[in-house]
Amino acid sequence: MKITNTTGYMPTIKVSTAVPAEPRKSEPQSAPKTTVTANNYIELNNKIAATSDIDLAKVNEIRDQLKNGDLKLDIEKLSEAIIAMHRK
Repeated sequence: MKITNTTGYMPTIKVSTAVPAEPRKSEPQSAPKTTVTANNYIELNNKIAATSDIDLAKVNEIRDQLKNGDLKLDIEKLSEAIIAMHRK
């Protein structure tokens, strides 16, 4: 059997010669930027965490004065401070 009809449909194949683009390289993400207020807060918070709520030198000084009987109290100022504390 001989095929003589060659004028029929011929599919067209497109060949691309373009080089595929390289995938985008992700840039390393930097740490989130903080505002000046946030930086100040962080700095102050670190300073507060590093300090003690109690002045141990003052406590020891008063303790020694009590032991030795040398503590002098101004009763007037002490009573005013107590009243002011209770008014808050």
